[in-house]
Amino acid sequence: MKTGQSDHYPEIIVQSAGLNQVRYDIQPFTRQNMDGKTISGYSYKYVELEGKITKIKLISAIIRNEFTEEDESTLINNLLSKTDTEGNIRFQELKDKAEKIATEIMAISINIKEDEIIVPIETVPKIDKEQLIQNWIKDKLVGERK
Repeated sequence: MKTGQSDHYPEIIVQSAGLNQVRYDIQPFTRQNMDGKTISGYSYKYVELEGKITKIKLISAIIRNEFTEEDESTLINNLLSKTDTEGNIRFQELKDKAEKIATEIMAISINIKEDEIIVPIETVPKIDKEQLIQNWIKDKLVGERK
């Protein structure tokens, strides 16, 4: 599982080593360091994706980050054969969680076209998201009328 920490709230989507790094499950933490000082920050899990970020790629990557490919195959087979009920429930909960996370991340993008993230909203200074979406829809409708 890929995890990280930051002393400030981390960006959701960043470029790292030529890949799109998508961070999720961001949680605040406070702990004592070796000197006895209290430090605080944020821990998170992350996945790395090549190319455009799509909802399907993101869901699959999150599941893979939580389970190994072998675990995932076993759980899917058990789900299909209706055995290992506890594992099935755990996998279904993770799938639902991954879908919710992916939906939220896709919702913070400017370009909603074809489930692709082009420019994350965090990179745009103080623009009302609702207004941005309304403008995008208006531009799309005007473009179709031409």
